[in-house]
Amino acid sequence: MINIYERYAPDGYDEDSLLYLVGLTMITYRSGRSLELCPAEIDRERCFIQLVNRILEILCPDDAQRTKIFRDALACGYSSKILHWLLSSIRVMDELHGDWILHDMIDKGFLLLHPAIIKLAVEKMRRHHGHQYVQSTRVQSSATFLAIAHPTSFFAWQDILLGVGHDLDEFVAKELEAPSSALFLQGWRKNTLLLLFRSEAFPATNHGDHPTCDRCGQRYKRTKFMVDVPWARYLQGIRQGRLTPRSKCVDVQDITIDFRGGLASKIDHSSVSTDPYDSMKLPDSAPYRMVCKVRCKDGVCVPKVLEGSSAQDVFVLPYPLEEAEEEEEALAGTREEDASRLTSSLVEDSCPSRNIPGAFGD
Repeated sequence: MINIYERYAPDGYDEDSLLYLVGLTMITYRSGRSLELCPAEIDRERCFIQLVNRILEILCPDDAQRTKIFRDALACGYSSKILHWLLSSIRVMDELHGDWILHDMIDKGFLLLHPAIIKLAVEKMRRHHGHQYVQSTRVQSSATFLAIAHPTSFFAWQDILLGVGHDLDEFVAKELEAPSSALFLQGWRKNTLLLLFRSEAFPATNHGDHPTCDRCGQRYKRTKFMVDVPWARYLQGIRQGRLTPRSKCVDVQDITIDFRGGLASKIDHSSVSTDPYDSMKLPDSAPYRMVCKVRCKDGVCVPKVLEGSSAQDVFVLPYPLEEAEEEEEALAGTREEDASRLTSSLVEDSCPSRNIPGAFGD
């Protein structure tokens, strides 16, 4: 294909045509597409790399064009191997598409599955505070807002920011400077968000490849459709000032020294909890960790029920289908018993009207 293109374009190559050829190759070899004219054992990734690499040798694209190619490969669902290969050739990512790329990678769970790729992308970006408007709203979402949805993704994001040399104080201030920031509207302020960024890692659950709701059994492909209940209550406690997490950056002392050299009074921490597990205590009526973000199969939104309630006051009804299934099984057993009794009675007496007065006998 490349040789044919070179033959019919001897005087030069049109950039738009070459980029179109890259896009056509990307669509052809994407995962899940049927390749009827190719053998079943074809290595799609190898073919894609060979073709695109040859086209790029002719095109010699700049960073802006390479960023577009990487964005399209991400949208087509290519593997981490292809994405890493494309990303490695970019020196500085174009800001016009960099914000969308970072949001899309976090939205697809790359902080959980491929944190090294996000770290490489962040190192090639000039800014990490790019805000994207949530669809049909005036709320501005950020990478931090998306990462904060799950403990593992948030602390992976924390490590990446510290690894590229960010000052957490300045970073948090920029995150909240816009009044339409999703974090600001959610109730986060500089002091509380800074406490979270400086906190120790939170114990996360191993949800596997397909996270499942602990209440209704609904399975999802991504954790973005679920809520980690203890983590949500942990965040709520920090936002409302009821919880002070343990800091991994500095050790807070309980005593201070005044200017006269004497010891000042101890700081009273009795009203503030420092145990992250305090926010994880749930009543026996709601023994759930991972639940559906919007609503369960029966229409109950567990996160909304838990929001604003203490662990002692909250009550979540058990999933009704469990009881319905038990009742249906019991009813089915009763029907089988009735049917067996009727069958046995018919077998014992083939003429049910034998005992009716006036009936003819043998």
